[in-house]
Amino acid sequence: MESIQKTMKAWRLEKMGGKLELKEIPVPEVRAGSVLVKVAVSGLVSYLKSYTEGQLAVYNPPPHEFTMGSNAIGYVEAVGQDVWHLNPGSEWYFPPTLQHAKMLRAR
Repeated sequence: MESIQKTMKAWRLEKMGGKLELKEIPVPEVRAGSVLVKVAVSGLVSYLKSYTEGQLAVYNPPPHEFTMGSNAIGYVEAVGQDVWHLNPGSEWYFPPTLQHAKMLRAR
């Protein structure tokens, strides 16, 4: 079994209107009731440029640096305590409508 990486690459935006940068950041901890997913493929949305430039008033970005991206396909790398319906290796799908760690589909 492979060990989990300590860091990962993520597209980060410091603030709206700022520069989108690919950064090396710590891998999130697996907490009770959560899973860690290793993303295999992530799409870019057509409105990304307008979003990062702060031109889409309907979106409320967080007041701190954040990771870009909301749609992806990946594999469960680790499961937290109390997760009984997924196992490492399970395929995972994040649709563009997903909001912050709500599970929608896994198989």
